Amino acid sequence: MPINIKSITLDEFLKIRKELYDNAEELLQKEDSFHWNIVTRSEWQYEHFNVVYIDKALGYQAAFRDCYHFERTMARWNLSAYGKNYQRNLKRYKKLSEDPASLERLKRMVEFCTFSWVRAWRNTKEAVREDKFLSFWKFHVAHGDTKGSWRHWWDALENDKKFNVGDIVQLRANAKDYHVFEVNNFKNTGEFLKRLDYVSFRGLPQKAMMVIAYDQHSPDHTYSYKKSQGSCRLVSVLPMGSVKVLYVPEQFLKISRKKTIKEAKGKK
Repeated sequence: MPINIKSITLDEFLKIRKELYDNAEELLQKEDSFHWNIVTRSEWQYEHFNVVYIDKALGYQAAFRDCYHFERTMARWNLSAYGKNYQRNLKRYKKLSEDPASLERLKRMVEFCTFSWVRAWRNTKEAVREDKFLSFWKFHVAHGDTKGSWRHWWDALENDKKFNVGDIVQLRANAKDYHVFEVNNFKNTGEFLKRLDYVSFRGLPQKAMMVIAYDQHSPDHTYSYKKSQGSCRLVSVLPMGSVKVLYVPEQFLKISRKKTIKEAKGKK
């Protein structure tokens, strides 16, 4: 539970600050050149707080909660991986990094990744080339970005698939034409995915489709994993009565209703 910063005393804050910065120094010794967002005692705010709020001659002790350094330090303590839960996070990371399945998951993520400029992906590709897991801080920075593609793929591969090959599915109500893809081939550029045009999309939400494969292509957009709906992994589906395979993110598919299946069989 986060500490109430409105009732904390100066002595309590200084004790917390010392532990936070000790954790940060320990982390800096373990990490390589990637020190993004790790606090250090050489920061100006750290020295400024000592001069203004700890020096009793100035008489500012009662106003220490108004200082930016206080708010920033408490935010790091409550939310950062090297804050109040640092020891617990270290144990979890040790177990995760020593599990061979974790490295295999990183390798699969790199296979599916279509992004190369994001730092999290660059770090991951470098770790995979060296056949090792990400460092503690690199992992927590990447995993903490819940809106980033790295976290989306990690969650997608950490959880089981929603469907099996042969399942009859249909589009969810929130699926749009830009959630459905088809393969296009050009002599100069080769094979690539193209979003389905509006005309081709009409009537598709009412059609039953058969799942024929997973991960034959990588999506150009990722989505947060949802337990009830699934992930961003592309599912290859074949609409009933059609010979064209379509590709839909798992999150926009659901098991088809019996009525839809009967209607599809009746049209054959």
